[in-house]
Amino acid sequence: METLHQSLLVVHILSGAAALIGGALAMTARKGGGTHRIAGRVFFYGMLGVSFTAVPMTLIHPSTFLLLIAGFSLYQVLNGERALRNKAQRPQWKDWTITALGAISGVAMLTTGNVVLMVFGGIAAVNVTVDLRTYVSVLRGRRVPGNTWLRKHIGHMMGGYIAASTAFLVQNASGLGPWWLVWLAPTFIGVPLLVMWTRRFTRRPPAVTAQNG
Repeated sequence: METLHQSLLVVHILSGAAALIGGALAMTARKGGGTHRIAGRVFFYGMLGVSFTAVPMTLIHPSTFLLLIAGFSLYQVLNGERALRNKAQRPQWKDWTITALGAISGVAMLTTGNVVLMVFGGIAAVNVTVDLRTYVSVLRGRRVPGNTWLRKHIGHMMGGYIAASTAFLVQNASGLGPWWLVWLAPTFIGVPLLVMWTRRFTRRPPAVTAQNG
């Protein structure tokens, strides 16, 4: 089992490095351009590698923190990716499954008593609530802003990057200062950037009918 854990750890570390580098490039590249798309794919698949290796690793060496961060990260990037493929936001089984994952990970985080996990749990709760409201509006035929998918893509991909950065600091930089400050640093930096980019790229959206197309 220890050999398996070490093998998974190598894949986990390489995936994490790819995700952090790819995410940084995607954030700084021109949005919608070739570099942004390629770097975004690297980030997405890197995050999948991180999340899917974390689960068996925590079964071998139990770590509630790692497991819950993996669940939160997976919810974020899957939702961000789905936003690109479902711009009308008409929910399908994939969307309900991803939302359920977000709800489960959010509730689990909120019950840990860990400050960092509770912050992420609160974020997950807000995201899930917004998702459900959007899906209900779409199913009822109400008009939704044309940039809803873009807001969702930016918000969830940034959420995944913040989670990945937090996990990296927890594992490698906990001694640089008060643990809560080091662990929450990505959130303190990432959230203002998220708000700024969301406002910049989704300004004055057109309204569209809540239908696929």
